[in-house]
Amino acid sequence: MNIIDLLTTGYQKLPYLIAGILGVGTVVTVHEFGHFIFAKLFNVHIPEFSIGIGPKIYSKKIGETTFCISALPVGAYVAANQDHETAGGHHRTIQAKKYWQKLIIVSGGVLFNLIFAYLLLLGLSMRGIPASPLLSGDHLIEQIVPHGAAAKAGLKAQDSIISIDEVSVEKNTEKLLTLISENPQKTVSLGIIRNGEKITLPCTFDTNKEDPLKGSLGIHISFSGIAPVSFPHAIIQAGTILHLLIVKNIAQIKSIFVKKTAKNLSGPLGMIYMAIDSASKGIPFLLLLLVLINVGLAVLNIIPLPILDGGHVLIYTIEAIIGKPINETIQTYISYVALGLFALLFTYLTFQDTIRIFFS
Repeated sequence: MNIIDLLTTGYQKLPYLIAGILGVGTVVTVHEFGHFIFAKLFNVHIPEFSIGIGPKIYSKKIGETTFCISALPVGAYVAANQDHETAGGHHRTIQAKKYWQKLIIVSGGVLFNLIFAYLLLLGLSMRGIPASPLLSGDHLIEQIVPHGAAAKAGLKAQDSIISIDEVSVEKNTEKLLTLISENPQKTVSLGIIRNGEKITLPCTFDTNKEDPLKGSLGIHISFSGIAPVSFPHAIIQAGTILHLLIVKNIAQIKSIFVKKTAKNLSGPLGMIYMAIDSASKGIPFLLLLLVLINVGLAVLNIIPLPILDGGHVLIYTIEAIIGKPINETIQTYISYVALGLFALLFTYLTFQDTIRIFFS
């Protein structure tokens, strides 16, 4: 691709780039706004709230808080005053608040992310949720790979796999793919719907040529979105999907510590790229991705590590038990170590995203 083609492609994708970046920035802003609302509710002095990060391009003081729009719309922050002299008294600092009030303030970001995700899912449920492996309706075998496990087992195009060893995968494409991936060389019983009739076929999964530790069935799948539902049904469906996504994200975070791998995670670059790609497919795809990022950010922040909301909850809980604040020097050192570890993680994820986006 020459420089002219590159510039032309970049220009054509500029609206999607803007939409993607703004979408990711919106998720972080919602998170910080949750902290802001509960801090103000409990009379904590908040001198500044910024939408975006970096150099300020606009600011306006409303009451005692200066609201800013900063140059880089990929984040947001709330500045809570910890100086009792400038805050208008010690009682207006978060340190002076009761234990339960502190917990609500630091949990506000997670709560608002989940509320925002639920509202997006509510709207998408009434409009129809676009097709994706993570959230899909029916799935069908579109194509059989010659000489693969599916071909040997007698599967055909237009078959629908509804169970693997009696574990239901109906209307759950992600679970189907996961069970195949996790069981290389395993012989299983596949429950199939073919021309409206249910049949059972034995099948031995192959190993994936790119990763011998993963299984392969040798099929190409087409999957459908989730059809629109009425408002009463959407209320229930949105809650069900939100719960499903929370459980999936917790399992993914757990795998980092148990399996010691972050292979399936994405960093800021990956999220922005996915947002740009989703925006190019239409607003519903972008909204669905924002749901996923909201839930991911919420679950990430409940981890009890410093610089995350869960870490603040842990510190406030320890202080409530011992009856006094933890030494500030100790807190500072712990925060620096945690910040360093997260910097390494984000560097690794950015490298991984770069390889995935530009070289695969």
